[in-house]
Amino acid sequence: MNRLISNEDREKAEECYAGLIRKIRKYTVADTTLLKEAFRTAMKEHERSWRKGGAPYITHPLEVAHFCADMKMDNEVIAAALLHDVVEDESITLSEIYDKFGPKVAQLVEAVTDLDASLEEYEAMGKRDLDILSDVKLVEHISHTPQSLYVKVADRVHNLSDMKCMPYEKSVAKVQHTKDILIPLLRTVRATRLIEILEDLCFEVENVRAYRQIVNGYRKLLDSNRLSTGWLEDFVLSVFFGYTKRYYIQEGIVPLPGSELPDAEWIRTLAFVRRFNSSIYKDVQAGMDNIFAELPSSLTKKNVALYDIYFVTDNECPLTPADYFFTYYPILHAGVYLPENDSFKDVRFMLTIEEEGKDKVTGLPYYLMRDIYGNGCRIFMQKEDEYTDFMNGSIHDADKARMPEVKVIDTAEPSTSFSETIHVYLRDGKVQEMPAGSTILDLAFKIHPYVGLCAKYALLNGKNVAIPLYTKLTDGDQVDIQTDSDKDNPENNTIHATIRWFEHVRTREATRHLSRYFEKHLEAGRTSTRIFLGNSEAKEVPTGCTVLDLAFLLGREKGLHFSKAFINKSQRPCSMDYVLAYDDMVRIETDENVQPELGWLKIVRIPEVRRTLVEYFEEKYE
Repeated sequence: MNRLISNEDREKAEECYAGLIRKIRKYTVADTTLLKEAFRTAMKEHERSWRKGGAPYITHPLEVAHFCADMKMDNEVIAAALLHDVVEDESITLSEIYDKFGPKVAQLVEAVTDLDASLEEYEAMGKRDLDILSDVKLVEHISHTPQSLYVKVADRVHNLSDMKCMPYEKSVAKVQHTKDILIPLLRTVRATRLIEILEDLCFEVENVRAYRQIVNGYRKLLDSNRLSTGWLEDFVLSVFFGYTKRYYIQEGIVPLPGSELPDAEWIRTLAFVRRFNSSIYKDVQAGMDNIFAELPSSLTKKNVALYDIYFVTDNECPLTPADYFFTYYPILHAGVYLPENDSFKDVRFMLTIEEEGKDKVTGLPYYLMRDIYGNGCRIFMQKEDEYTDFMNGSIHDADKARMPEVKVIDTAEPSTSFSETIHVYLRDGKVQEMPAGSTILDLAFKIHPYVGLCAKYALLNGKNVAIPLYTKLTDGDQVDIQTDSDKDNPENNTIHATIRWFEHVRTREATRHLSRYFEKHLEAGRTSTRIFLGNSEAKEVPTGCTVLDLAFLLGREKGLHFSKAFINKSQRPCSMDYVLAYDDMVRIETDENVQPELGWLKIVRIPEVRRTLVEYFEEKYE
């Protein structure tokens, strides 16, 4: 049994909970009866559970609850955040949650709880199939309980922030799920800032080298331009809020013809905000042919806007945000700034709108404004309601929360497909453009048909960890495909393709190469299926192999004394004629007292196994 949480850790958790209550009270009345009981329940259920990094597990639901409070969620959502893992990971049931906390909290917890692999209907199911069904369940429940999406996103934000102790292949899978399921769901409710947060965390996990280069390069840009950008921010605020002691206007400079300067009281937000690293990366990568050679040198003021400016006006303002802003444009362009430092006088920025664009992560429109020193800023102009939706999505208000219609997702692939393209990089740094949603196998076939047909696995982003061929590629991935193809001596090629590979490709090109191959080598379609012995040892077995066949393939004596077999997480033995599926985990038990029966000949499918049985019975009945 795991060790109990210490008194010191309990005190820290209590302090964190107290901070949560203080945070909630800044925007609403805290239901301390509900929240205290939710916290106590979570503490009790998780008191012997620990994060992989060694922290008490209770720290996780507390972080998730704090994230929800930062979004000004209501008491029930925050209670569900505290309880979101107690059903999935501990002993409490949904019925108990319902009785103790009411229907809304129970519905929120149920929506974010994965299917239970221990239930009889799921216990023999492979992990990938179970994960897919859990995703379908998540989408269906979120459609009816929209605010559960915030709990799920808060959970994922903390998990992606705490990946240091997670095996790399599991981190890649978590990132893929985030981009396949959670980010598309956030797009349906226009929760743009949450998308930016998740995209940035995914970028950090999946492409550490590029992420660090962006972080370091962007920091240097900000540090080297701190004085001028500080003045620029002060000048813009002075113009809009009327701090006339900080600037003056040359004679003849007036607002746009026919306009008067609107009252600053209409402005709700005017903020200079540092940019997300993933957004910067997408800005600079489009023009690169080789990521390794060109990324550091591409991080210049010419290519990277230093700040995002959010210009938000009141919903009742008679002018659109753009009309309001551009009324001041002549002053921003020709005004003269007066720094507090007497060593500098009459600073001119000559602010100029250079172009319009759309953010490559969120799709939000902006104006690119640049000063005379080359400092660029992206200006996002919104009404207050639009900005609130941008920060938290259109379902943040519990009274108005209504999820836009989510199309039924195919249970074989519960992810949203996009028509956009991504850029990935080969072992030598050369760029390859692929349709979004492409897998490693699609890339292998694009490189060369036999690189695809002979592919085994791939190494991603410099990590020496085998990543499965069905893994979806992410923008910016560095891919090193491991293949048994020999371009100089094609006769030495070792083909690994199977019929199942049709499930792993997304591009027409890869599908065509596979179909052409099997047209000429139909017999190769019945090749092998990968299974796992216990939890780790992978083994290729003939397609159609039963568990009884597998026992004999592992050794004559193991087959002759076969007793029972268990599939995946099932605690019940399967029938001996169970046909093994791809990625099944199999555990076989033997018994010296068991002897083969003639009926076994009807069960086995592999010729060599049948011959072994026939020889056994011939010797027995001589």
